[in-house]
Amino acid sequence: MKLSDENNGRSLQSEEDFILSSSQQRNISLADETDGRWLGPMPPDEFLSELLPLPKGAPASKEICFEDVATAHNEADIATRFIKAANEADLPRLSFVNTSTSKNRHFDKLGPDVTGVSDKTHVRYYKPKNGGERKAFVDLGYSELIVECKSKGSDDAFNDHDQDLVSRGSTKEPCAQEEETPNESTPLPFEHDTQAARATRGQLATYTTAQSGSQFRTHSFSLFIFGPFARFLRWDRSCAIVSARFEYGTSPSNYLADFLHRYSLLDDEGRGKDPTFASEPCSAGDCPPDMAEQLHKANKSKLNSAILPRRTELRRVFIPDLEDSDIRHPHIISYPLPFVTRSPFGRATRPFLAYNPATQRIVFVKDYWRSTTEGISKEGDIYKKLKEKGVRHIPPFGDGDDIAGQKTIDLSRWVEAIDAPGTLQHYRMSLKAIGTRLQDFPSTRVLVGAVADAMEGILHRDISMGNILIAQDQRQYRGDNATADEEVDTIQAGSGLLIDWDLSIPVNAPQQTEERTGTWQFISSALLAHGVNLPPHVMEDDRESSFYVILYLALRYSKHKGGHETLARLRMFDEFITRTTGLPTGGELKELFIIDRRPYPIKFNPPLDAIIAGAAKFFRPRYEAVTEKEKAIYDELKADGLSEASLLKYSVYAQHFDKLKRMRSKGTWVAFLREKLKEDGWPDKDFQLQLLKPIQKSQKRKLWYSEARVSAAATSSRNKRTNLGSGAPVATRPDQAAFDAEADAVTEGEGPVLQQGVTEEQTSDGGTAR
Repeated sequence: MKLSDENNGRSLQSEEDFILSSSQQRNISLADETDGRWLGPMPPDEFLSELLPLPKGAPASKEICFEDVATAHNEADIATRFIKAANEADLPRLSFVNTSTSKNRHFDKLGPDVTGVSDKTHVRYYKPKNGGERKAFVDLGYSELIVECKSKGSDDAFNDHDQDLVSRGSTKEPCAQEEETPNESTPLPFEHDTQAARATRGQLATYTTAQSGSQFRTHSFSLFIFGPFARFLRWDRSCAIVSARFEYGTSPSNYLADFLHRYSLLDDEGRGKDPTFASEPCSAGDCPPDMAEQLHKANKSKLNSAILPRRTELRRVFIPDLEDSDIRHPHIISYPLPFVTRSPFGRATRPFLAYNPATQRIVFVKDYWRSTTEGISKEGDIYKKLKEKGVRHIPPFGDGDDIAGQKTIDLSRWVEAIDAPGTLQHYRMSLKAIGTRLQDFPSTRVLVGAVADAMEGILHRDISMGNILIAQDQRQYRGDNATADEEVDTIQAGSGLLIDWDLSIPVNAPQQTEERTGTWQFISSALLAHGVNLPPHVMEDDRESSFYVILYLALRYSKHKGGHETLARLRMFDEFITRTTGLPTGGELKELFIIDRRPYPIKFNPPLDAIIAGAAKFFRPRYEAVTEKEKAIYDELKADGLSEASLLKYSVYAQHFDKLKRMRSKGTWVAFLREKLKEDGWPDKDFQLQLLKPIQKSQKRKLWYSEARVSAAATSSRNKRTNLGSGAPVATRPDQAAFDAEADAVTEGEGPVLQQGVTEEQTSDGGTAR
């Protein structure tokens, strides 16, 4: 679809004329987030033979003429002519429809130019309220192949280094890569670095995110047409493989016709559909009506449409057995699912409810792509160990394991993948207890209680609002004839459940110093401060993260007195600085909050106010330094034979390390929270969504299993784009004036303000998602 100024409909071509709409800003943000994940250019003939192999005995090719498409002058005309040419070819199980005006409200008002479907019954039509011709609507949960159109060859989002791969004997049209630099000896990056190109890459990624997030897929394909040129894309959770650009109207080799021919002959698995998900709806009677109603209610409550009500149906999905992955247990879900991840790459954690016919209970299912990095265990194995150790406040594990044969593509054999991302493995599991999102707490007392429950466990490494649930009354998820299950039936409604243990490791296990795990908004200041030589993730990091979860949710979702200060204080959760070397950093504002001894300017209720003040005092020893003079006094007093009690009385150095010891001691943080929960003054109901203006340039960051080291060149480029930081070293003790100036800037509208709901896929990515 066209990149245009929404106020006057002008096409935006030059950088000077590129006025960003909110959707283009989101697309550019996503393009920046996915830097380095676009691998190419891969020659079109190799792309076809490697990634879309012909079935044995199939015709080698099919004649489809696209000359008329290549001469179209605008996007709408390109889409119309492409649909006509492709549909007249009568491709098996593949037909195309114009969806550019459908603005699918289930998916952030997305409307791909052209959507391919395998079954025409999935195309629905509606009449606009203001009259006019009927419009086509395709739920992306049933889409097959998405086609994005741009009007000119200069609208390309990529640079091909080898022109022989680009057009092979074709008449070459001036393209963006020739306009970008006058120095022909300097190779351009494959990802074309203009606002328009980044917006286009973000647009391509957004469509695939919505499609793969609402379906069960291992991979997908899409088609990018720009003027007389086109590219193929093959997506999975690690990267997008992009073909070299080619002319589809006059080239001797009709790559576009060959692509559609080969794609149409692929079976569902070849097209990327997950074979562990049933392709047909369940039969009537497979799921009790009351259980089906619960599933549909949980699914539909997340999405609404002003165009057409979303149709849902029951489908089977299979979950591997924990002990024997060859055994797969059928579960029933409401389909299509809402898409919750915000990137086509990464873990893509997706939670949903499912009915287990074997137990006649509804369970919580988590579907994601896990890291295969050495030292990270399967989540089911971790739950098994946690149960053996008697760890409390974790939901009982049901079924789950790796899905055999479902890994992201092996990129080692392609020269295009210079820095190939690690392989991800598809994993699906169920938990037998159901909980609601932490941000849906009825009162701040329930919020703090749930966090205190969750923190009774062991080192988790990703304490976030998406990984703590508030347990529901489990009786509502039992069928009439369900057998008793003590470990589920005895879970107290309102208690906290800590989930997503896949990043956890044994406390004494070695940790990678080039990786950072967690959800950016809640990572401790100590971990965010380092871009290289990261310190180990320890228990006090988890505890500090749990406090940020409480404070963030209280600011965003509870009644309080603070007015404009809310935006200023929320800024610290998204502080983000790119560096010329190493990982991005942050956490300065979190550190300033902890070491600031002044009263917190926002007031909630007396017990919660006491927690905020007490938490700053509790974690302060991590960030307050002791001087060499104080160390010398301590050594002198100790040499004089003073007792431990006397040292604590007279030595600042001894007092500092006594506080550190208390902070690190097992159970002290949870005991502090439990003590405050007993105090009077907690409101019965103080949930209140704080309506905040959306930010213009998103600083949300949701890390998947590890955040790869950022190269100097990529980071330098990103600095130029986002102006989020200069790359200067982090100050160890930023002064309070800096904090106040930062707060004033946000208050007066000079800085970006936070988006509503951080990583709520999310997890999606997210979370989580993640």
